[in-house]
Order: sequence, then C-alpha cells, then structure tokens
Amino acid sequence: MGGKRYNRRRMRTETASAEAVTKLLERLAFQVNHTLHGPGADSVHDLRIAIRRFSQSLTLFKSAFAAQDVKKIRRRLKELMELTNAPRDCDVALKLLPKTALPSAAALEQPIRARRKEAIQLLRPELRRWAARKTSSKWRAALSVNGNRPDADRLPHLLKRVVKHGGHAKSGEDLHRVRIEAKKLRYSLELLRPGDTTPVKELQSLLGSINDARAVRQLVADLGADAEVERWFKKRQKKKTQEFETAWPAIEQILRASLDQLRQPARKPMVRAAGQASRAQTKTG
Repeated sequence: MGGKRYNRRRMRTETASAEAVTKLLERLAFQVNHTLHGPGADSVHDLRIAIRRFSQSLTLFKSAFAAQDVKKIRRRLKELMELTNAPRDCDVALKLLPKTALPSAAALEQPIRARRKEAIQLLRPELRRWAARKTSSKWRAALSVNGNRPDADRLPHLLKRVVKHGGHAKSGEDLHRVRIEAKKLRYSLELLRPGDTTPVKELQSLLGSINDARAVRQLVADLGADAEVERWFKKRQKKKTQEFETAWPAIEQILRASLDQLRQPARKPMVRAAGQASRAQTKTG
C-alpha cells in the first residue's frame, strides 16, 4: 500500500510539473505575440517576466526537456531578454523623470523616446522570427513524456544564495545580482511552494527601486543630461539603498527561518510510527 501511495503521489507531482512548464511556455508564447503587435511598456514588462519564469522552470524541472535542447533554449531566451533591456530602461526613465521636477529633465524625454523606438525596431524582428519558426510549438513538442520531477535541492540553494549575497552586497552590481537571485527565488517558490511570498516580494521591490535609479542614471548620462539630473538619480539610488539596508535584517531573519525549515528532514507520520511501535511490542511479547 505504501508503495502504491508513493507512486500515485509521484505521478501527481510529475503531472503537475509538466503542466506548470507547459503553462509557462504558453504564457511566453502569448507575450511574444502580444509584444510584437503592441510593444508598449506593460507588454515589454510582461514579456520579461514570462521569459524569467519559463527560464527558471528549466532549472527546477531538469527533465522537462532533453539535455541537448536546454542549452539551445537558454541561449534563445537570453538573446530575447537582452533585446528587451533597452526598451525597459527607457520605460523606467520616462516614468521617473517627471518625479525630478527639474526643467532640464523634460528635455530628455524626446531623446529617450527616440532611443526606445530604435530598441523596439531591434526587438521586433526577433519576435517575428520566434513566431515564424513556431518556436514555442517546437519547444512544447520537445517536452519530455517521461515525467519531470522538480529538483528539490534548488529552493534551499536559492535561499542560501540570497541570504549570503544580500548580507554582503555593497555595490550597485552586488545589489543587482541579489535582485536577480530574489526573482529566481520568488518564481521557484510560486512553482514549488505556492503561498505567502511577501518577504521575497518586498525584497524584490526594494532592490528593483535601486536598480531602476541606477539604470536611468546611466541612461541619462549617456544622453548628455546635465549634472543636476544625474545628481538627482544618484541621490535616489543612495536613498533606496539605505531603505534596503534598513529593511534587510528583518527580511534576512524570515529567509533564514525558511531555510531552516527546508533543511529539516521530513518526519514520519504519527500513525505509521505508532503502528511500528505496536508491532515491535508484539514481537517482543
């Protein structure tokens, strides 16, 4: 009976895993098509999320695809993500510039829109090729039919990395790395342990604000912004970094507690343990 229950539980897990990967792939296909026909700020943002979520599913469910296919898929995802970086930075800049309330900031809006237009012109051909080659359909057909169990060691590993690097992050590059790791952790939790991910979302939001200020600061400097505008974004980046440093101890404590729980071995059910004790007494009697 125990073996049958285990097999049924394993089959349910593998089926759920396959469905999760398929749904993420379908979502990615939808966002590629949606962005191709309407590359607005929200579309590009949602496309980036779809890429990250599906990419993380490849890490969690290693057997979802044949090993030789994974490298190719990852390369295509990376290429597509890189083409969305410039439009995304422009979108964030257009959102943040009005908050400066600086007269010289308004003059940057047109150059930023022009740069975004150029970036979209580079992105669109890749989106068209994606659709023309029926990339998502081919990947769906390549999904393993042998079942795909999640890699149970990934969550503790991701948690450990976020805790370690979050506590030692000092530079903008360090904080950006923690931000990416926090995204991977959040998407992994949502796939493997659906529930309250508020601490990770809070961490992701804090790090996102820092990265936004950093990215826009670099963009406006490249476009020849005056010192006053650059100084505003430098101050904003510093302020958001201080907010992260203030919030980190409480977030770290929650993440460490979660890590301890994941590391604890699963306990045997009480009924089963009681049955084993009863049988032992019978034998000795």
